[in-house]
Amino acid sequence: SYYPIKSWGLLEDDNVGGTRHHVWARIDIPGPKDLWVISVHMSTQYTKRLKSMSDLLDDIETLGIPASDFLAIGGDFNTKKFADTTLETLASTGRIVLDTSEAEDYPIDQSGNGATSSNRTKPLDGIYTSQNLKNLRTPVVIGKAKNLTLRGLVFDSREFKPLSEVSPILESDSAAKNMQHMAVVKDYAIQR
Repeated sequence: SYYPIKSWGLLEDDNVGGTRHHVWARIDIPGPKDLWVISVHMSTQYTKRLKSMSDLLDDIETLGIPASDFLAIGGDFNTKKFADTTLETLASTGRIVLDTSEAEDYPIDQSGNGATSSNRTKPLDGIYTSQNLKNLRTPVVIGKAKNLTLRGLVFDSREFKPLSEVSPILESDSAAKNMQHMAVVKDYAIQR
């Protein structure tokens, strides 16, 4: 991390199996608030994903994240559609704000596609934040790339132009063997 990590740990998730756990960190960013981030990898099965989301809310309470601090949860949610009801669980306590509609809020690539699966048909991945962090969103800027928005970016090397701005990435990288997900980027302007 560019800024000091005050603490970190693993959150067990029995609904995913194997060695996949959620990772959290408390980052000492400039200013009076800390940034808490949680990286997730949810199950592909709806009922297990729903249970994971519920358990994650319990974990957030257990961590004791102050309501005034910033919170971001990102990663592989394995959601098959933009309005996946399992995500509503994250928003149920008011700590996390979901992107409100495909037309307004979801990150997109430079061609306007918000899907993150390798075949670009499903929104598997995302970044969801507390409202106080969402209020600080700023357009994504990557060199001289055009069509980058406040919504955020789904990065696909087959679509990103000019690719020279992210050298040494090759156009074929997002189509590599076993590639399953595109990256999601959101930018925020934090006061120092």
